[in-house]
Amino acid sequence: MVRRLATASALALVAACVARVVVGCGSFSGSDGSDTDASDDGAPGSPLDAGAPDGMSNQDGGADYGDIADSKRWTAIDIGNFVSGANAYAGGAFDGRYVYLTPSLGSRFVRFDTTQPTANMAAWELYDLGSSDRLWQSCAFDGRYVVSAPYATQSGGLDNDLLVRFDTSGSFMGDGGAAWSTYDLPYASFSGIGRAAKHLYMTPFTLHPLAEFGNESPEAGADYPDVIGNQTANGGVFVNGWYYFAPYYVPGQTPVGSGLVVRVHEGFSGDGGIESESFDYSKNNSSARGFNGAVTDGTYVYFVPYWNYDFSGYHGTVLRFDTRKALSDLSAWTTFDIPSNLANAAALGFAGGAFDGRYIYFVPNVRSVSPFTLNSTLVRFDTTRDYLQASSWETYDLTKVTKNGGGYLGAVFDGEFLYLVPNRSNVMLRFDARTRAPLPSALPGAP
Repeated sequence: MVRRLATASALALVAACVARVVVGCGSFSGSDGSDTDASDDGAPGSPLDAGAPDGMSNQDGGADYGDIADSKRWTAIDIGNFVSGANAYAGGAFDGRYVYLTPSLGSRFVRFDTTQPTANMAAWELYDLGSSDRLWQSCAFDGRYVVSAPYATQSGGLDNDLLVRFDTSGSFMGDGGAAWSTYDLPYASFSGIGRAAKHLYMTPFTLHPLAEFGNESPEAGADYPDVIGNQTANGGVFVNGWYYFAPYYVPGQTPVGSGLVVRVHEGFSGDGGIESESFDYSKNNSSARGFNGAVTDGTYVYFVPYWNYDFSGYHGTVLRFDTRKALSDLSAWTTFDIPSNLANAAALGFAGGAFDGRYIYFVPNVRSVSPFTLNSTLVRFDTTRDYLQASSWETYDLTKVTKNGGGYLGAVFDGEFLYLVPNRSNVMLRFDARTRAPLPSALPGAP
């Protein structure tokens, strides 16, 4: 499928939609995960189709949204078929044309040109940073740079402090890597990175301050406010002036999962000060702890469920916060337990998500340690409907798309497609989420 570049309005929506950190036409896959067909739907810049394709419904001012159970809207893409040495990934970003994937094994960064068919070799590029022992987790686009957060090393230590930045105005693979730069940070191990209005925020995975910086050199211009407390966080999201950090775990605590939501207000005055607030909803609901990322629809923040009581206790309780209310207002918080309300005991352990203008997606990762079992159940919530009604939620077993249909970490939405980032394999899944109908200029709280 040949597609147009994203418009400014589309980028505004994408900036508000993508979390984790941070998405058929064209080719779709059979049960073995191989591409079985590919077709073009028109030249770049071609008019929008007047009608809704099969499996889609007209919503959101003319946008058409796809049925997640429609196999023809899914594509399984083995990245290793296009770039040599591709490994597993942890999060991604979109810059208006390219989808970027951050490596969780090795140092091979990948990007895909969304204007090209997925089967086109020329659409795929790989850059090897040459630092094979390091692992990164999550990346974000700040308007010029794609920045990847340092996470760990392959030896198992949480000691990677090397931030990686790519200048999208330069060449991804050429010019001797001139568009790439690295920075040694004073702290190591961040679990996510996300964009606010004027800054990027990196989420601390070990007991150290968060990182806040703008387009200047991260070495010279970063601030490190220590507001997270005696816990670790795992990803976050920005909305309505606040950056929310997803609570993960507290070392030495039983249960180990944390429920303490911390948010920081982005300072627009330029005085360098930072305002922060925190609230622990798990004191009111013991299941509301241990999250892996957060997503916003412009009004609510959805914390993505991972595990709560111990390192093997994966769960599916989504925590939602109404950003129009005070953080300490109990009425602002609501939970929805996916396994019990949807009668799906396998829907446990998610990692990141995305918003496509109507639906919130929860990305399946791992649901059991012993025996080790990947979560293959994609879940989405229709934000136009009642949060507490089971009929507002849908699930789809991704093993119907590819036999290795689980173990994803993060998602990227490009205004039309949803991309699930492969963390346990090279097979990226792409879902035809919505048509290229006119998009709103911005969502509430969008940067």
